[in-house]
Amino acid sequence: LQEADQNPEIRVMIVRGAGTCFSSGYDLDTGNEGQELPWFTPGGEGQFPRQVTQGWMSIWELAKPVIAEVHGYCLAGGAELATCCDLVYMADDAQTGCPAVRFGVPDTHFHAWLVGMRKAMEMMVTGDSISGVEAARLGWANASFPAQDLEQEVLRVAQRIATLPPDAWAPTCARSGCIRKACKSSWRRSRRRGSRGPYRVATSPSATTALRTPRPRTERGPGATLGSGSQPPRRTSSYVDARAPSAATVAATLKTV
Repeated sequence: LQEADQNPEIRVMIVRGAGTCFSSGYDLDTGNEGQELPWFTPGGEGQFPRQVTQGWMSIWELAKPVIAEVHGYCLAGGAELATCCDLVYMADDAQTGCPAVRFGVPDTHFHAWLVGMRKAMEMMVTGDSISGVEAARLGWANASFPAQDLEQEVLRVAQRIATLPPDAWAPTCARSGCIRKACKSSWRRSRRRGSRGPYRVATSPSATTALRTPRPRTERGPGATLGSGSQPPRRTSSYVDARAPSAATVAATLKTV
C-alpha cells in the first residue's frame, strides 16, 4: 500500500481476500512467534496491540483512498484492517465482528463510533457478528451487494475515484485536504467535541481550514454588548468561527463601550 501510494500511476487501492474470506483475524496458533516485527514498537506489556494499531492507522494516513472489498468472514484483526480503509463494501452474506472479546480485549475500539453505542455494546459483550446488510445499515460499511456482484460494484466505485486528476491526492496539494484529509479531520474534531454542529471546508492556495457554524447564543453578561448575540471570535489552530464578528467590529464596539 505504501508503494502504491507513491506510484503516480495509481489513483486508488483495493484490499480484498484471495481465498474464501476477507480475513478471519490474527493467527491464534503461533501468532508472531519467530517473526520479526515489521517496524519498531517499544516492548513490554501492550506491545502487540500498539504494533497492530500503528499498522492499521498507517493506512488511515495514506494520501490515496483505500477500499476494503469484504466477502466471507471479516473478524477481529480483519475487521480492524477493513475499518481503517476509507471505504468498505461488503457482500450481503459477509460477516464482521470481534469474537475475540470472548477471551480478550480488541486492539482498536472503533465499534461505538461506527455502529452506535447500543449495537457496539451488544457486539462487545456477546462477540456476535453482523451481516453485510446490517453493517451497511448501521454505517460500518458504505454498502452491501449480492456476493456475485461485489467485485464489479467495487470496481465501479474505484473507476469513479480514478477519474479525479492525478494531483488530487498529492500530500502537499490543497485539494487533497478538501477531498480526503479534511473529511477525516472534521470527523475527528466532531468526535472530540461531541458532534456540536456541521462543518464546512474552505481552501486557499496555502492552507485548508475547517469552519464551524456555531449554535446561536443568547445575549447575557458583558458579551451582550457585542451585538447579535455573538460572543467574541474564538480562534484556535484547528478552526475559525464562521460567523464570528471581525476584529474591526469588535474593536469599534469595545471603543463605544
